[in-house]
Amino acid sequence: MARVYYEDPAIVWAYEIDPVKLGSHLETYSACKPLFQTLRLCHKYGESAPITSLPVEVLKMIEDEIFEAHVAESMPRWEQEYSCFQEQCWPVDHYTFDEIAEFLTIIKLDPHKQLLNAIADSGTHESRHNDFRYNWRL
Repeated sequence: MARVYYEDPAIVWAYEIDPVKLGSHLETYSACKPLFQTLRLCHKYGESAPITSLPVEVLKMIEDEIFEAHVAESMPRWEQEYSCFQEQCWPVDHYTFDEIAEFLTIIKLDPHKQLLNAIADSGTHESRHNDFRYNWRL
């Protein structure tokens, strides 16, 4: 008998997952869990605190805002680390603009000046100019 794939549990549970989104959300959940537990306990058992009079829906909206703020903080770091894992980054991606400028002043290297010198040394032919212009980092 032929297998019906839409009913096969192995196929149903095979979803593509974005590792960046999963990792940042799990990290945020573990960081926010104690805060959310405290918030819920204060809401449920607090005495004479203004939070006890809030509706559960408003409490959930507060939790969502806190969660989204933490995700917004952790997502860029996860994206950077994942691009490094996939080897889609350049070495200069790991330094700030100020650090790169400091490196260039220490070694007395100006990439723009080097590019202009390479173009001047090779002549003014347009294709050579474009080759140097677009391939100088390789």
